[in-house]
Amino acid sequence: MNTTLVHARQQAFALRCMNCSSSLHGGPSSLGPLFESSICCPVCGNMMVNEHGIWNALSPEREAYYSDFVRQYEDIRRQEGRGAASAEYYLALPFRDLSGKFSRQWRVRAQTYRYLLAELLPRLRSAG
Repeated sequence: MNTTLVHARQQAFALRCMNCSSSLHGGPSSLGPLFESSICCPVCGNMMVNEHGIWNALSPEREAYYSDFVRQYEDIRRQEGRGAASAEYYLALPFRDLSGKFSRQWRVRAQTYRYLLAELLPRLRSAG
C-alpha cells in the first residue's frame, strides 16, 4: 500500500486534542492513549480525562454551548422511558438491554457494533 495513503489513514483516525486538533500520543501506558486516565495535549496543554472508561472530549466552552441541547435531549429520553441510574445498565449495552423496554432496537445496534469490531477496526489496524 502507498505509504502516503497509510500515513493519511493513520492521521485521519488518530486521537486528537479537542481544543487545538493536535495529535495525542500515548503516555506511560504501552497500550497507547486510549488506556490512560488522562491525556495532556503537548501543544496547548488541554486535558482530556477518562472517567470510568468514558472520555470527556468536550472543552468547557463546548460543554456550555451544548448544555441546553443535552438537557432537552435527556428530558425527552427520560419521558420515553430510556436510561437508568445504574452504570450496569449502560455497561451492558448494546448487547443486553437490562430494562427490557427497547431490546429489539438494541439487538440492531449490537449487530452494527459487532460489524464495527469484526470488519472495520481490523481494516484500520492493518492500514496502520
